[in-house]
Amino acid sequence: MLREKEGIELARYIYKKAKELNKTISFDVNFRDDIYSSKEEAINIYLEFIKEADILKFSEEEIELFTNEKDFQIGLKKLAKKEQLVFVSLGRKGSYYQYQNDSEVVPTHEIKPIDTTGAGDAFYACILAFLDKTNKRDKGTLIDIMKHANISGALACSKLGAITALPTLQELEDKYQCLYLKK
Repeated sequence: MLREKEGIELARYIYKKAKELNKTISFDVNFRDDIYSSKEEAINIYLEFIKEADILKFSEEEIELFTNEKDFQIGLKKLAKKEQLVFVSLGRKGSYYQYQNDSEVVPTHEIKPIDTTGAGDAFYACILAFLDKTNKRDKGTLIDIMKHANISGALACSKLGAITALPTLQELEDKYQCLYLKK
């Protein structure tokens, strides 16, 4: 329990310093309650970090956990601030983003998954890499990023493992070309 408390204090310190330095804070919720004394304690600590982040990534199930809302869009109204850039993984339904007054569900292509371990990480890593590359937040750019992220998550499901299943940039671009650019 002591190590968890030290980890939380370190995270608080990092958040504080990042804010002081005007750095962008990204938070992938990736909810785990097994390292806390109770589910309620875990939720309260997560909410503290959710509130302060600039970019957030949730799963549909995590939003329901935090808000008791079955409809993730209603739940997000309770969780996220208008100025936060929010991404939600929706599994086989695709993904969703919300930013300022804009939001969109971006469908994904159907796959036969072999192993879903690491799919959310592949999805969010792709988002962060593309956001860093472009730093744009307009609707067209965000939808394009989401298409790439959906492909990244799907490709990660096509192999066993987490790290070993992460797609290369070339694999990602080849699949994107095949799905969106070929006529």
